[in-house]
Amino acid sequence: MDEKILTLLTEMNERLKSLETDVSALKTDVSVLKTDVSVLKTDVSNIKEEVSEIKEDTEITRTAVNTLIEWADAVSEVEAVVKFPVKKSS
Repeated sequence: MDEKILTLLTEMNERLKSLETDVSALKTDVSVLKTDVSVLKTDVSNIKEEVSEIKEDTEITRTAVNTLIEWADAVSEVEAVVKFPVKKSS
């Protein structure tokens, strides 16, 4: 009977060691995932900054284009008198 209990305890101990190894591997995997998520967060933050800059540059460009269109409209009104050709894009 004692031998049977000892055998069962040995088997349980082996299973426990296996579980401990698996848990250790999982902890390593989670650590790697945390590092990867941190890198992704940094990348997303950089992308957000770049998109913000692009939006700002787009607004500047839009304002400049609108100013040029207004100028072209004003010049085209004078064109009848001065004959200054302004080509309009279609």
